[in-house]
Amino acid sequence: MTHDRNQPLPARRILIVKLYGIGNALLALPAIRAVRNAYPQAVFGIICDERNEALMRATGFFSTYTVLPSRHRVTTYGTVYRAMKSFAPDMIISSYPLFHYGVALLYRLSSAATIVGDACHTPRWCYTHRTRVPDTAHEKERNDALLAVLGVPGDAGELFYPLTEKDEEAATQVWQAQTAEGKAVVGFHCGSSAALPEKRWPADYFAQVAQKLLKQGDITIMLFGGADDEEVSRAVAERVGQPVVSCVNRYPIGTVAALMKRCRVFVANDSGLMHTAAAVRTPLVALFGPTAVTKNAPVGDAARIRLCAATVPCVPCHLPGRRMYCTRQAGCMETITVDAVVRAVRSLMKG
Repeated sequence: MTHDRNQPLPARRILIVKLYGIGNALLALPAIRAVRNAYPQAVFGIICDERNEALMRATGFFSTYTVLPSRHRVTTYGTVYRAMKSFAPDMIISSYPLFHYGVALLYRLSSAATIVGDACHTPRWCYTHRTRVPDTAHEKERNDALLAVLGVPGDAGELFYPLTEKDEEAATQVWQAQTAEGKAVVGFHCGSSAALPEKRWPADYFAQVAQKLLKQGDITIMLFGGADDEEVSRAVAERVGQPVVSCVNRYPIGTVAALMKRCRVFVANDSGLMHTAAAVRTPLVALFGPTAVTKNAPVGDAARIRLCAATVPCVPCHLPGRRMYCTRQAGCMETITVDAVVRAVRSLMKG
């Protein structure tokens, strides 16, 4: 099917599908905003994941929300089908990634005449218009490619986090209560998705970085994370041997993002909070092992990002949508040295 690439495809009711976590949502958000701006008269609905619901609601882009559980069940497909029937879209935009064949198959049962998406992991015939980008492309690039297929001019723009006034006020209260005036705050996210614990740098290494930084006397360490990160964060705090501030699983994601924005530097494994730090433009040290830097690297000004990657020949070994099987007795993350991370943090603090 062809169309005039100088004009956006016609649509009055547009349904966005954005599944998975905060990081995936943030990497799609610039493209979603560009689509929203290109169709100012259209009504927008979204099918999203419970992990990114708060983020999507904060944008104010959507009139209707259908929220799916992070662990899909058979009933999930019934929820998707009913949402499509109820919203009655004339266009569906399926953001990258989508690993669920069942959801893509349901697109063809909807009222949508136009179905736009990246068919990397789902059947091509589920879509009327498909993006064409290399398999090695970054996730943001794959989502930005939707704009050219839609005929939306320009690019998607930079990563952003839609912080609200409520988020900022809540963060200010926490900051004033938990930090000392005159001390720089270095944030840590020591965890990752529970499905990929191999992405985690060792807790003892995080603790050693904290100890080295705290010797300066003018630094506070603040720990971040969700429910999956409580155990590893507690282990880090215990091993540091000095007081640290824990925000782990204590605040809504908007408050967390606003707190992260206030940090002098943020250190994180490849995770949703890593991308959140990039989105709020906090200088960032990103730790990479089994996942691909080419696909997952934080997006932003190179001057405020330092990548510390594993130094073994078998990385990256994790392919999107597939389980990872590692045969190494020691994790690749252990090849990232404490001194390398400390140097990266200090270089960003000087900047």
